[in-house]
Amino acid sequence: MATVQQTSSVHATGCEQLTQSLSCRMSARLARVSESAPMALGDSPFEEPAQRCLSAALSRGLSKGKAMVRVESEGLEGLKVPTGPVTLESGPQGCVRPYTIIDDPQAWLAADLAQRQSEWLLQLSQEDVAAVEERVAALQAAGVTLTALKRPTDFPLPAALEARLAAEKHNLLHGNGVLVIRGLPAQRWSEWQNLAAYLGLAAHIGYRTPWNKQGNLISHIKAAQGFKVAPGAKFVQGGSDGKSAQQGHATNLEFDWHTDAQADVLGLLCISQAKSGGVSGWSSALAVHNEMLRRGRGDLVACLAGPGWYRDRTKYQDVRPGDCPVWEMPVFHYHEGRLSVHFHPGHTRACHKQWPELLGPMTAEMEEAIDMFIEIASDPRFEFQTYLQPGDCCFMNNATLLHRRSAYEDGEAAHEKRHLVRVWLAVEDGRPRAPHLDFPRSYTVGYDRHTYQGLLCPNPELFHVQRSDHAGNHH
Repeated sequence: MATVQQTSSVHATGCEQLTQSLSCRMSARLARVSESAPMALGDSPFEEPAQRCLSAALSRGLSKGKAMVRVESEGLEGLKVPTGPVTLESGPQGCVRPYTIIDDPQAWLAADLAQRQSEWLLQLSQEDVAAVEERVAALQAAGVTLTALKRPTDFPLPAALEARLAAEKHNLLHGNGVLVIRGLPAQRWSEWQNLAAYLGLAAHIGYRTPWNKQGNLISHIKAAQGFKVAPGAKFVQGGSDGKSAQQGHATNLEFDWHTDAQADVLGLLCISQAKSGGVSGWSSALAVHNEMLRRGRGDLVACLAGPGWYRDRTKYQDVRPGDCPVWEMPVFHYHEGRLSVHFHPGHTRACHKQWPELLGPMTAEMEEAIDMFIEIASDPRFEFQTYLQPGDCCFMNNATLLHRRSAYEDGEAAHEKRHLVRVWLAVEDGRPRAPHLDFPRSYTVGYDRHTYQGLLCPNPELFHVQRSDHAGNHH
């Protein structure tokens, strides 16, 4: 595991030297690649997700022909893990130095987010709602399909509303990390009208990307019919065979802290609330990172930035026999002066359980790191709780914002049954992305999200991805 030491030689520099160092490293990598033709798989300056297990597996002598490559943060070489409370700061995002307190608006506490409500809650006026409703009616009259809503021009808005939405999008990506658009008359509209308004507004945030290997673009979040559990039960990813009998979004169980798979922005439309429960919790992943360092647990931050954290690749791709079945997905990842966070311990546990000979067991240090991460995120100082109201369109920065929901109980009436609709959005805003979070662009060649025909042109040398004839299906 990489180590970090707080020394003046490491931390005396500012953003300019960090940028220069990163630029020099990237130039060297590109120069090395340009000298070799054809380019070897392992020499790519942007490592593909399918390569990411090799070092960990080889270190255990367990590769068994499965191609795997480690994911490593930048700037950790030669540094030692801080052994005491950390006070040294760096930031904002773009100028972050590993294992320092990040000074950035994305590192907020619950009280901060409550005071900034005007920055992340976009309350639609009656005129705004009328304009959206008029646009939805025009689409419906023209027989436009939901999959046609791809770009902002497919769902034009009044200039004033479009300008407000653009400002809120900037805050979503570079500020608080969350945006709620409130005021749509969900209970008066049909499901199609709700989806049309939601997907039209989402097109102003980013491009929808598939959330499974069938190429489906939206997911309905509601308890499966007849699903009942004992009070107080939690959803746990991974059963005795490492697989979950029921996906978490299809239950009414409490669903603990996580980020979604690999979207830049996660979108949720609330069509209806449950009879009781279903509280949404948000917590800043950067604030959790900072608190762990303040508590003197740099060892656990290093653990979360190290190897051993995985996501099941077979959920998103048809993997060829003998290929690596997982992606390595570190919780904390420092990349080009930014910290990206990917937290879903249930998936990591399920992977270790499903492929024990390949991945080995979870370590006690990993479990301790998970426990502290969840404990901090759940602290009332860090967690902001709210109810999504019918008609709310909620968008979350998936690299900086954690979310969870409490258990809930549906009623008999349709308006008392919790029903959310999820989309994964890719956002082209010029931000550098950690390669392992670049989904689905990182594992397809020529993926054209404008066509919305699913996973196009897979590279057969790296992946086996079946193109779905039903990729345009909105269910």
